Parts: sequence; structure tokens; C-alpha cells
Amino acid sequence: MLGKFKDKDFEAIRNSALSRQTPSNLAGAFIISIPLLWLMYFLVFYVAGDATGDVTNYPLFSEMMLICFWISIALTVFMVLFTIRVIYMKFQKIQYLVGIGLSHALFGGGTYLAALFIIGKSDKVSADVLIKITLISLSTMVIILLVTVIRFITLLNKGAYRRGTAKDVQRTKFEGYSYVPIVVIASTGFVITLQIIISNYDFEGLNQLIVIVIGFLVAHVMSFVLPEQLVILYCKYRFKSFNFDNRGKLYYIEDDH
Repeated sequence: MLGKFKDKDFEAIRNSALSRQTPSNLAGAFIISIPLLWLMYFLVFYVAGDATGDVTNYPLFSEMMLICFWISIALTVFMVLFTIRVIYMKFQKIQYLVGIGLSHALFGGGTYLAALFIIGKSDKVSADVLIKITLISLSTMVIILLVTVIRFITLLNKGAYRRGTAKDVQRTKFEGYSYVPIVVIASTGFVITLQIIISNYDFEGLNQLIVIVIGFLVAHVMSFVLPEQLVILYCKYRFKSFNFDNRGKLYYIEDDH
């Protein structure tokens, strides 16, 4: 599907997004993120899920806790490795993949699970209701993901991500209109999910409601961000110009040689 495009077709993304995500910047972010990752694990499973006290009623909580523990271990090991210059410069693509996993572990999966676990601590919420909430929210995120992919391909075919063309100037306009269906889908799924939550859950305070709303909102935002991250990863594997030289500079676009 993307094979017919050249690196110049992705140049706007390369210059705007990837130029800020140099291997050295990612390495620095990994150093900061290691304690944040384990803080998120603690907050999700020992505060929101309350593993040692009033445990959430969410199905398979213990199994999910164990799986997330090993995922966190794996991410930590990779993050430590990719703070070493000789490694991250040689394996830039894998480093970027680890960065994608980290971003979704912190800002997508973590906040989303925290929201679900807090809902599951109410005696009024059955396992069936929790599963219904999960399915609706996940379905909405999958639809957002698919619409975003279609939107991206449409813009790509229009040349909206090429630099220095008339369509590059129009890119902002195209993207602005293409946000509309995504916003509608996200809003609809978000409202339906909240209606189920409010009708089944007795809130103990505003703080819990805020965590739930933020958790679902951030998860939906991350499903919108994921396609561009995957496209950049694809381009890093396909095009040399999406990778960095030893000076930390992006290689030139192939057609510019």
C-alpha cells in the first residue's frame, strides 16, 4: 500500500516530528521514563486496582498485573540498553519501536487500565458491565485508528505530506477537515461509555471521576497518535533519510544526492 511512495512523500512528517525525536533525545527520555514507568505500574495496580486492599472487581486483574509487570521489566531492560550511544546509534529503528511501546504504556494503557480498575471497585458494577465498558471503549479506539489510517493515506495520495509543493501549503486545511469524523467517532464512543459508567457506578468523589475521564480520553488520543508513529517506524526501516548519522543529523533525502 505504501510501497509506491518515496521518502519525499513523507518529508513533512520527517521534518516536523522525527527531527525532534533524535536517538540522543530518546535516550534522555528513557532515563527519565524508567522511574515514571514503575510509578505508573504502582499507581495502576496498587492505587487504582488496590492489589493489597479493596481489590477491583475487574476480570483477570491478577493476571493482567503479572503480564504488565513483565512488560515493564522488558521495557526497562530495553530502555537501559538504548541509553548507550553505541547501541542506540546502531539500532535506531528498534530504539524508536521501544519509544512507541513506552509512550503507550505510560499514556495509553496505564491511564486506561487505571480508569477501568477504579470503576471495578464499585460493588454496583458487575463483571458484565465492566466487559461492556471495555468492549465499547476499545471498539471506539479501533475505529479511530482505522479512520486515522484512511485519513493519512488519503492525504498522502494528495501529496499533503510533501515539502515545498502546493499541497504541502494546503495540508493544514485538509487535516482540519479530516479531523471531523474522528472527533465525532471519539465523542460518540466516549459519551456512550460515560453514560454506562454513570448509570452503574456510585462515585465516591470528584477525584475518581477525573481519573476515569482522563484515562479514557488519553487512551483515545493515543489511538489517534499510533498510526503516525507506525508510519515513521515504517519509513525508518525503508528510507535511510529517516535515520540519523553519527553527528545526530538526519540523512539527506535520497533524491537530493
